[in-house]
Amino acid sequence: MIIGYFKKKYGRFAFRPQYKIANMMWNFHKYDDDDKPSVPHGHSLDGKYKLSIWDGTVYEIKDKKLIKVGTAKKADMKSLNKDKKFTTFVKEEREWYGQEHPYKPLPSLKKGLWSTWKNDDLGFSGYKPQNNFTICIPVKIKASKGATL
Repeated sequence: MIIGYFKKKYGRFAFRPQYKIANMMWNFHKYDDDDKPSVPHGHSLDGKYKLSIWDGTVYEIKDKKLIKVGTAKKADMKSLNKDKKFTTFVKEEREWYGQEHPYKPLPSLKKGLWSTWKNDDLGFSGYKPQNNFTICIPVKIKASKGATL
């Protein structure tokens, strides 16, 4: 059902389901610095669309902006989310992203991703990400003579 990992140009790896989701074929890139619309997210093979793994939303890419154009069927997402290789891929990609981008926290997997996910290893069950985020601003502080920080 799932092809699994395959090596792409320039040494990048991806995960590609063998079936259509929202009537399109998708690649899920490993080591993708882009966090929009989710980490990870699908790229349509024609490069015109992105798929959020959180809620199945399909976005069209226009002028570097994401425009919502539809939602994948629950059955499509359920098929994807039942695959252990995919859930392992999600976990690995999120771990890598967290290490590479420590100042961009991701929503927790403890509550889950898609409302139909039931995977004991990752604890998926009905999570919808919040718009909460943390901003870290590096600040240089000069101590006055004789003061300690």
